[in-house]
Amino acid sequence: MVPRAVQIVLFSILLAGCQGSAVPLSGRWILSGPGVLGAIDAQGGLGCSPRGVHVTLYGPSLLTEGAVAAHAVEEKPGLVWLDFPVRTAAGDGQAAMRLQGHEAMVPLGARPGELELRLTATEGWPEADPLAAAQSSARAQLDAATEAWDRGAFRLLDEDDALVGEVRISPNQAPVLAVYDATWWTGGLVQADRQDDGPDIVLAFPVQPSVRGEEGQLRLNVPLSLAIVPADSTPTDLDRVLRLVPGVVSEQERRTTMATARQRADDAERDAMLSLGSRLAVRALSDDGRCLPWQQVAPELADILVGYDVAVVAEGDHCLVDVQPTITQHRRRLRARIGPHGLVHDPAHASGPR
Repeated sequence: MVPRAVQIVLFSILLAGCQGSAVPLSGRWILSGPGVLGAIDAQGGLGCSPRGVHVTLYGPSLLTEGAVAAHAVEEKPGLVWLDFPVRTAAGDGQAAMRLQGHEAMVPLGARPGELELRLTATEGWPEADPLAAAQSSARAQLDAATEAWDRGAFRLLDEDDALVGEVRISPNQAPVLAVYDATWWTGGLVQADRQDDGPDIVLAFPVQPSVRGEEGQLRLNVPLSLAIVPADSTPTDLDRVLRLVPGVVSEQERRTTMATARQRADDAERDAMLSLGSRLAVRALSDDGRCLPWQQVAPELADILVGYDVAVVAEGDHCLVDVQPTITQHRRRLRARIGPHGLVHDPAHASGPR
């Protein structure tokens, strides 16, 4: 549940209010996009003029209460920002729309350039029936989203609709979540620290693997019911996008999904390390028959091998690579002795218990 007192701020620039001169914007536009319909009615002589601009916007993530007055500020010739009140699943707030040519954009995420609603702006005015239908649909979707956030129980689904975790969030208790797939792992439900960042709820929590003491992070975007797994402080193509689907995860479903996720992670780790270890065993053998330390022959592997204790040892006329985790955790469980042709079946260097 998101407290109604939380006022979300969906724009990333500070609008200049009524201090600027009149904005050269006059006309009527239809706003359209996937599941979104709206309009702009600009009477000219803008800024904070009573004639000003009115925006109508009906979509699954936000809607206006009919045509609402908007403040307009020209950032540069041909680019205007409109600031207007909206409703979202987080309550009432302010949205900003960038209007440039035949394109309109509404930022829906706290981080610049992330989760942008992009619309086409076409001169004209929408017909009454489609506009009324869009309003009705938007209200129904927003009511359902608001109810879901009030309940505060979500399943985390990936791009293949596979269950990869769950989140429970309420206003009076610390958030609780679990993540479990081949990428990361909490080992069950854990408590998270919460920070609100505009339309995003940022959760930090203990996670595996954690080879340098790093925490896991989820950015829950309330308007879109998405969970972003950020790769960096600014949006990148490496970010994962998960869906927040209302519902709970049963104990049995959690156990089954966790077991499958762990097996997938163990298999992936084993395949990757056997391939790497075999190549390293070959490279470690010097021309004079000595087995050189991996740091000498493959220093570029330093980041990949973080979290492992790795040693090159001699056996007969070839080199072997011993691998074991510094601390046993998700994606750092393999204990193996690896030769040029793969795993060496030595009972003292077998894969650890699963």
